[in-house]
Amino acid sequence: MNKRRLQVYAYVWLALLALAVWVVIVKLNIQTDLTGFLPASKNSMSETLIQELKGGSASRIILLGISGGTASERADASQKLRVALQASKQLKTIRNGVSIGDEALLALVVKYRYLLGRGADKDAFSVKNLQEALAVRMEEMVSPLGALSKKYLARDPSGEILSILDQYQSRVAVAKYHDVWVSRDGELALLMIETRSSGFDLHQQKNNVEFLQKSFATLTRDSLSKPPLTLHMTGPAVFSVAASETISTESTVLSLVATFLVVLMLYWSYRSIRLVLLSAVPLLTGLVAAVAVVVLIFGGI
Repeated sequence: MNKRRLQVYAYVWLALLALAVWVVIVKLNIQTDLTGFLPASKNSMSETLIQELKGGSASRIILLGISGGTASERADASQKLRVALQASKQLKTIRNGVSIGDEALLALVVKYRYLLGRGADKDAFSVKNLQEALAVRMEEMVSPLGALSKKYLARDPSGEILSILDQYQSRVAVAKYHDVWVSRDGELALLMIETRSSGFDLHQQKNNVEFLQKSFATLTRDSLSKPPLTLHMTGPAVFSVAASETISTESTVLSLVATFLVVLMLYWSYRSIRLVLLSAVPLLTGLVAAVAVVVLIFGGI
């Protein structure tokens, strides 16, 4: 009777263990988005903050710096890297020196000119104000911005577009060399990258970081620059990937050390490899059951 009861218990245990393994295999979803650890938002301000952390532009920005070589070599490497990254379509935006001729920037300014600029009051399009604005536009025709002024004259007689671009250019304090952003001391060529995924999506951002490193390595593989050109990266995505790798390495080392010590203690107690292996059965069972319960309740780990 006791033997039959033990067999029933064993069959029930095996059935539940098989069910737990099936749940883990089929439904396990490992989430790498660190914003999942943030507390639930209680008001609109905290909700906006969480949304910005998850998908805002600031969380997707990666700043690149190229050092080594000469100033001309760094500028050339910056231009080549920008072209290569834009051709890949993997990243959303690549900037290494914004200019008035940037079509993407112009499209945004044209579309939102009255929101970005001074705005149009009720007298902005009066006969007198339009005559004054057109007189200014005529003077601009003979300036370096004449082509741009002529292009948007019909759509923007009040000159909002040129006013916005002028204000923007005057506020941009980043130095340039050969039309490429550089650091204040001129030792770094700078680029700004905006990824398509959130800065806290560790899996995708790790792919982005590796893609940037491989792209730069490919471009500079045959470079003879002295000292050699080097890529530096910073930003939320880079910090997240570095923290993840550090945590993964340290947790792996600590887990291996802890496992070794536990096995050593068990062997010291039982003096039998067979008993040590058997003692791992309830431990593995509990681990699988715990993971299955977490997956069923929370949908992933």
